[in-house]
Amino acid sequence: MISQLARQRRSAAYKVVLAQLGTTLLISGLGFLIWGRELALMIAKGGSIAVIPGFVFATLAFYKVRARDAASALGLFYLGVTIKLMLTMVLFAYVLATTDLVAPSALFVGYIGAQMAHWAAPLFFK
Repeated sequence: MISQLARQRRSAAYKVVLAQLGTTLLISGLGFLIWGRELALMIAKGGSIAVIPGFVFATLAFYKVRARDAASALGLFYLGVTIKLMLTMVLFAYVLATTDLVAPSALFVGYIGAQMAHWAAPLFFK
């Protein structure tokens, strides 16, 4: 059974992921209006490379949090971080290998934009 503390922490982590998704959609929409469909898709792919591993991390790292079981909670946190990093690398490799890169900088704009939302989200969510 998931503790109340775990639910609160997971909810906060999901808000950060939601902020990343919103930022990705905003930047991608602006890219569509300014540069067109292809670049907007590249921006969306870059943002997705940040959002998907962030969601997986939030789900794993805050699966359970108990004061009595700190070692287990820490182990889940480290597992979440490890899977997040590996999934990020796999997604970058997949997108770079399978996509005709018209403008590779658009991919990184989307990724960096989503990461900046990740860093700024705690300022807006309590």
